[in-house]
Amino acid sequence: MTSTVQLEAAGEAVVGGAAAPVAGAKTKTAGKLNNLQILRAVAALLVVFAHAVHEVGDEAVRQGRAFLPTVIPGPFGVEIFFVISGFIILFISYEKFGRPGYIKTFLLNRIVRIAPLYWIFTGLWVASAVLFSGMVSHAGIDVPKLVASLFFVPWHDADKGYMPTYTLGWSLNFEMFFYAIFAVCLLFTRLRGLIVLSAVLVAMVLLRMVVNAPPIEFYGRYFVLEFVAGAWIAYAIRQKGGGWVSNIYAPTALLVAVLAVILAGGAWFGAEESTAMLVFRGLAAVAVVAAFVGAPDVSQGRGGGGPLSTLLVKIGDSSYSLYLCHPFVLGAVLLVMRKAHLGPADMPWVAVAACFFASVVAGWICHLALEKPLVTAGHRLVKTVAGS
Repeated sequence: MTSTVQLEAAGEAVVGGAAAPVAGAKTKTAGKLNNLQILRAVAALLVVFAHAVHEVGDEAVRQGRAFLPTVIPGPFGVEIFFVISGFIILFISYEKFGRPGYIKTFLLNRIVRIAPLYWIFTGLWVASAVLFSGMVSHAGIDVPKLVASLFFVPWHDADKGYMPTYTLGWSLNFEMFFYAIFAVCLLFTRLRGLIVLSAVLVAMVLLRMVVNAPPIEFYGRYFVLEFVAGAWIAYAIRQKGGGWVSNIYAPTALLVAVLAVILAGGAWFGAEESTAMLVFRGLAAVAVVAAFVGAPDVSQGRGGGGPLSTLLVKIGDSSYSLYLCHPFVLGAVLLVMRKAHLGPADMPWVAVAACFFASVVAGWICHLALEKPLVTAGHRLVKTVAGS
């Protein structure tokens, strides 16, 4: 699952929070990408909160207690990421269509942005399984699945389906697939490339209805349409220079409508995959991204947007690190609480809050200590290899 607001123009990347103007885009439009940073934060926090509730709930069940709050749509956060990813990738590549030489740079940039941090956390996950789960050798580790996971190839097994070794990587498998298809579409002119992208991914979804076999079974899930929707939103923005959204000054109304849909969805929102999920989660994710893009740039508001928006932009900066590191943080917090005889099941909401805030802090530390240096070094390498 990750979407980055890495604005790569003229072979250079702007790493971090404040979105920068992109060649050919109006500054006013590019500035609105700050709103997407806030939305990335909200999406990541939804995922973390949902997983924290789930882990504390499991702890309560193991102790014979009940802790089952209303459904928290954590998967909704991932789907928002997918729409944002489609938006950003089209946005930053708007001027690059019909330039075959850019494809190599594009793919290398995506790899160095996504892979190194994911590989580190996959390695940590394997190490923790060996050290803390009673394994004394690698016999308990599915090596072919691990290798497939590291190369973002879906690997099916009877127990966990298509979940990779580090389960959060399932969303990154979709991301990498989208990048690969998008790279091919860069061979065409802009509109034709976007039409080809849409046709291929829609065809995958339709084909899955009649061919339920790998890799269609995995890549043909409706998630891929959310990337397409995000790309079309970006295309409309770049085509019109953002003018058409300037008149939509009341995105709050749209957000309220979306929230009403979410509440009306009720338990359907907790489903793994269903028609209701397509209607409520997929379309709601698209609507939310469109609303945030249509809203005035928060960084240009009175007082520069205020401390809350500043904090959310910072969390948006670190959302990839937050996404990847939070399972470790959840486990550590609950372990500490048990060792301190605080009993997560005795005070479930305190445990959830502790997991939530500790994850945010750890995500920011990981962003500064690992993610930014890795991305910076990776982009230097890309410039050398691609000759840009």
